[in-house]
Amino acid sequence: MPLINVGPYAVEGVDTHSDGTVIEGCDQLADDPIRCVDAESPDVLLTFDAVEAQGRDLDLKPPGWSLQVVQELVASGRYVITYQNGYDVVLRKVAEPPAAEAPAGAGGG
Repeated sequence: MPLINVGPYAVEGVDTHSDGTVIEGCDQLADDPIRCVDAESPDVLLTFDAVEAQGRDLDLKPPGWSLQVVQELVASGRYVITYQNGYDVVLRKVAEPPAAEAPAGAGGG
């Protein structure tokens, strides 16, 4: 899922396959990146040079805003970078550890 519904030339469809969630105030993840990513919880996040440029030039976000979001998500421990080349970044959600099973006989029955 991209931070903004824009990407490099000839990359199509990355914003058309969602699980159908509608989160108020999150038409695009970049609207409120950390809150929207927390609410949407996508398995994969994409950001490109075009995403950085749109946010900076059209949405008046500060230069480097998209990499700051990437750094915050990685620092949270929820995502890891699987590819990065400048502003082109792919993040993958870290798998949740399996729930610990109760020890045998710990049912109190």
